[in-house]
Amino acid sequence: MDPERAPAAKKLLQSRRLLTTVAALLVMLSAACGGGGKSANNGAPVLAGTEIPTVSPVPATVASCAPPQQLALPANFPREITVPPDYVIWSVETTPHLRVVGRVTPPASPTSEVPKGVVADAILAEATAGGWQLRLHQGPEALDYDFTLPDGREGNFTSGTAPGCPGQVILTFDANWVTG
Repeated sequence: MDPERAPAAKKLLQSRRLLTTVAALLVMLSAACGGGGKSANNGAPVLAGTEIPTVSPVPATVASCAPPQQLALPANFPREITVPPDYVIWSVETTPHLRVVGRVTPPASPTSEVPKGVVADAILAEATAGGWQLRLHQGPEALDYDFTLPDGREGNFTSGTAPGCPGQVILTFDANWVTG
């Protein structure tokens, strides 16, 4: 090749490469946008040859404010623990210790106290009168008390909000000394 024409040929080759690269990018962009057309997906471009994904609507979660079946207080539930008269038992577990979970709807409080506090206060009054030692672990959703009976037996009760069920309180008793 003529040395005088070499720079021009080199420039022409670079221009062709650039033009080829730009053309390839335009083809890929056009394919990614469905050929530039709009789809049935509210006018949003989709990849050519792909189906528009469909999503089944998720039904809203409805709070269950009544148990599937009401259970009875187990025969081995400690007599020292007083439960509210309208306590509805949702579940009973015996491993590794006795756990009873239920709900209660406390009477309306004359103050603006939250229902979980009304329930906890009633149990605390009985516990204090019975000589229990109590330790509070307070969280935003529950009042959680570890207790020790005068004879050294330990347990826990929790009084917490029942999401989606206004006025109801989840009340859980753990009798750590009762197994099986």
